[in-house]
Amino acid sequence: EVARPILEEIDVEYFNLNEDFACKGGPLIGPHTFKEFIFPQLKRLVEFFKSHGTRYVVLDTDGNPEPLIPLLMDAGVDGIWPLERAAEMDPIRLRKKYGKSLRLWGGVDKRVLPKGKTAIESHLRDLLPLIEEGGYIPTIDHTVPPDVSWQNICDYMETKKKLLEGSL
Repeated sequence: EVARPILEEIDVEYFNLNEDFACKGGPLIGPHTFKEFIFPQLKRLVEFFKSHGTRYVVLDTDGNPEPLIPLLMDAGVDGIWPLERAAEMDPIRLRKKYGKSLRLWGGVDKRVLPKGKTAIESHLRDLLPLIEEGGYIPTIDHTVPPDVSWQNICDYMETKKKLLEGSL
């Protein structure tokens, strides 16, 4: 209800729900418990935002929430991020499994960044089919680790820019 006056005044294209439902090994609760206790409120929240013109509701959850993805989609969640690679959240595999009805955001493996420009370019090129297909935003799958040099961050950003422009 706090959002109602805001949504009556401005258009919100997407709502980002930050709720860590998982850790590296999987969801913090199982699908049955999720469906009983969380699903009804999540669905109500998503329906509220969409009834006020919000086009996408995206869930930010670390770890591997994959066993919950069908329930998240049933609740109206349109996308998920950051797709932590260390938690087996591979955006290419997820696209094959769930199709374009699940928007994907993230999945650029932060563990590749310290390895240098060649490794970064190779990793980003692997994501090109998803980028071309649409419904995917390539971003680092979590906070940039402290062992990543400034040069590697610049190389990542420049490579991603070229990839998105179609010049890589």
